[in-house]
Amino acid sequence: MLIHTGERPYVCMICNASFNVASNLRRHERKKHGMDSAGSETYETNAKGRFGCDNCSKDFSSMAMLRQHVLIHTGEKPFACNYCPKAFNVKSNWRRHERTHERRGEIPDENVFADLEDGDESASHIKSESD
Repeated sequence: MLIHTGERPYVCMICNASFNVASNLRRHERKKHGMDSAGSETYETNAKGRFGCDNCSKDFSSMAMLRQHVLIHTGEKPFACNYCPKAFNVKSNWRRHERTHERRGEIPDENVFADLEDGDESASHIKSESD
């Protein structure tokens, strides 16, 4: 096994990082260099080998971080709370928010969203199990 021999025959052609398993090289190429499984770049990296945002001057070490950042510019919030009308552009923020409802034992009423207008952040629609 290559793990025990220390041999690392799978080498990145862009930065010369080496790996003992081919799948680790593919993951590295995808995350660090924005390459798809066919070896084609899906995102261009800048001169520093980082993924630059087309909307501002920020750059990121991985394309996943760039994708998350771009949501700030688009305003897209793909992670919607299951208990209230709030939505988030970062998955970890959405999950943290939902845990607050779970810790409080809050559950939504049957037709909770029927009368709410977009953007209404009123907490009055949440019914606590302790009631």
